[in-house]
Amino acid sequence: EDQREVTFAEFIDRIAKPITKAYKEQHGEDSTEPLTLGISLGFPHENVNEEGSKDIDARFITEEDPQVHGKLTKEWKITDWDELSDDQKLIGKALRQRLTELGISVDSIVIGNDTSMVALDAGIRQAAERENQDLLFFANGAVFGSGTNMTFDGINTEIGRAYWDYFDALPIYKKMVENDWTKIARPELEHETGQFLRFRLAAGIEILVHQGFLDHEKAQHYLATILSNEAREDQAFMTQLATGKHQAADKDLQKLAQGILRRAGQIYGIIASAVAEVALGERSTDDPPAVILAEGGIIHKGRINDTETVKDIAEQTAKKLGQPIKIVQASGASGALTAAMSLPYL
Repeated sequence: EDQREVTFAEFIDRIAKPITKAYKEQHGEDSTEPLTLGISLGFPHENVNEEGSKDIDARFITEEDPQVHGKLTKEWKITDWDELSDDQKLIGKALRQRLTELGISVDSIVIGNDTSMVALDAGIRQAAERENQDLLFFANGAVFGSGTNMTFDGINTEIGRAYWDYFDALPIYKKMVENDWTKIARPELEHETGQFLRFRLAAGIEILVHQGFLDHEKAQHYLATILSNEAREDQAFMTQLATGKHQAADKDLQKLAQGILRRAGQIYGIIASAVAEVALGERSTDDPPAVILAEGGIIHKGRINDTETVKDIAEQTAKKLGQPIKIVQASGASGALTAAMSLPYL
C-alpha cells in the first residue's frame, strides 16, 4: 500500500494483518499458542515500560511542524494524532488489542529502534565470524536505507541528523527547502542519503536548468518521473536510473543519478569510519576490516553501474579515511526477535 497518511488504527492494521496471516499459515487457524513479538521500528519514538506489563512499548515522537500534526519521518502522517490520549498512542498496547480481535494470543511485545535492533542480530555476527577470522568486531548497527543512522556500544548516535554544510551541499539543501521537500531547519548528513536521494536529484536538475546547463523541457520530463509516487515507494528507483534500466533514464539522467548514489556511498563511508574511530581509535589501512552490521536497500542493493555498488564506495571511502570496514547485511527484525526472546531472562 502506498498511502502514507493514515489513522493510528490503520497504521496498527498495517502491522497486525501481515502478522496474523503469517501466524495462521504457520500455526493453523485454530491455534491458541501465544505469540512473542519483536518489532524493529523505523520511526523516532520513546520507549515505555508500564508497571506490571510484559511489554516494552513505544510511542511515536512526531516531527515539530506547527502546520502539520502527527507527522512522522519518511513522508508518513498519523491523521488523527491530536485526537488520541497518551495511552491510546501506545503502539504495543494498540497492536496487542488488534491482534486479540483477530484471534491471536500475545505473550509479550518488544518494540525497539531499528538501528539498535540491527546491532542485536547475533546470528549474522556469528556467521561472519565463522566465515572470516580476519575481521574485527565491535558492537554496532547501521541503517542505510530510507533512513540513515548508526549505533555502537548501545549508543544511538542519530548521526544522520549531524549538521552538514559541506561546500556544495548547501545549494542543494536550499533548493529542497524551497520546494518543501524537507522541513528540517538545517542541512544534515541524511539529506545526502536514503529518502532524500530523489529530492537531491530533483534539486540538482532544477539548479542545472537555472544555470543553463539543462534544457527546461527535458528537465520537466525528468522531474515528473523523479517526484512520482512510483519513485517514492521503490528503493530500487535510483539504481534503475543509474544503471539505465528505467525507461526515463537517458544518458544525462543516468549520469546525474550515478553521481547522487556515489555521493551517498561516500556519506555512508564517512559515517561508518567516524563511528569506528570513536569505538576503536585510530587504525591503519592494513588492519583487519571492522565489521559494520547494516540494514537497508540503498547500501545492499544500490548500484551505480555494472561494476560499482554503493557498498563498494562506502567501504573504499572508510578505508581512505583510515578505517577499513566490511559491511555485512543484518536485520533489525532478527535483532528485535532476539531482544523479545531474551527479555524473560533479563
